[in-house]
Amino acid sequence: MPITLPDVIGLPPSTYLSDPVMETSFPVAEIRPSDLGTSLNTNNGSSFYLVSAWNKYTELLGKYGFAFKRNSGPLKVAFIADNFPSDSFSNEYQASFLSKLQETASMGATAAAQMFGVRRVTEALPQIKKLGEGLGETKLGKTVQSFLNPVVEGIEEASNFLKQSKVGFIAKSIDATLAGARLDFPLIWGNSSFQPSYTMTVRLYNPNPRSLEDTNKYIIGPLAALLLLGLPQSVDGFSYSWPFIHKVKVKGIWELRGAYISNITVVKGGDQQQIAKNQRLGVVDVRIDFNSLYGSIISSDLDLPGRTTLKSYLDNMREDEIAYNYLWAGEAIETVVQNESTSQNIAPFPESTNLEEIQPRVPDESLLAFNSLESLA
Repeated sequence: MPITLPDVIGLPPSTYLSDPVMETSFPVAEIRPSDLGTSLNTNNGSSFYLVSAWNKYTELLGKYGFAFKRNSGPLKVAFIADNFPSDSFSNEYQASFLSKLQETASMGATAAAQMFGVRRVTEALPQIKKLGEGLGETKLGKTVQSFLNPVVEGIEEASNFLKQSKVGFIAKSIDATLAGARLDFPLIWGNSSFQPSYTMTVRLYNPNPRSLEDTNKYIIGPLAALLLLGLPQSVDGFSYSWPFIHKVKVKGIWELRGAYISNITVVKGGDQQQIAKNQRLGVVDVRIDFNSLYGSIISSDLDLPGRTTLKSYLDNMREDEIAYNYLWAGEAIETVVQNESTSQNIAPFPESTNLEEIQPRVPDESLLAFNSLESLA
């Protein structure tokens, strides 16, 4: 019988009084394990799309002895808001082919113009002719003439063209350019990039390290669920292939359609090194880095569910997470929150709420053990 994991991974043990407040103090990520699919039908604006792999994900999790209550995603993960997301949008511009062309096309004439101290290639023509004629009919002279003749012919053709040109300022610019001057062509766009920096720290709490059942449910199972998101998969035990890719959403904060996990760091014992005397873990910190499969974010009127666009980027910031009502000192305080994304009112707790009727996320004996030094025994 598989062990059923909490609906939301990463929430601390129940405290009876402040559960709703504590829950809403944690941002919650919705992670949907997926595979990448392709299609020859590009009516949706993209030949790549994401296919849900929830069943495959839960099947793999079941092989390790764990399961979720629900039959469909997403995986909900509460994390510590210690690394706020940052997005970098950049554009690259580069020299045009015209700029590169002028660097190579006028190389020989440029050298000749500088050698003869002139600033226009037409002014260098008489000097080049004199150089060839001065060597006479000697073997060296013939060799130099064979080299200079194509240059002279090219310059003469350019000179005739420039003399016949009806646009004087263009002719002068070309004449000067062939002699080594430079035209300042504008840079042209080369590429655009989108570099998100999304890191979440998920803290797994063990309410009772003495209990193997609690250790499985609150440490080992959630850790398995998180690691399966980013580890490569193997079918034969020898070779391995790519891990899941994901749709990840943190309502109101960030969203990646087509995300991959670039790094997972597991800190056993957490920053406080909470390890019990029996060497079972009291806390495990799991730090996950997400990156985008696509190197850019585009502005498009098309609905592209397989990648992040400016529209999805902005729409996510309009979403909000439901703020639950909370209890303080045994008295129900009504708080009705309007959810703008669904236009539904969130019903408050009834005033007759009895603290004894509130069910914690962990058994009573585990909760008491967590709040005492016995949990470290």
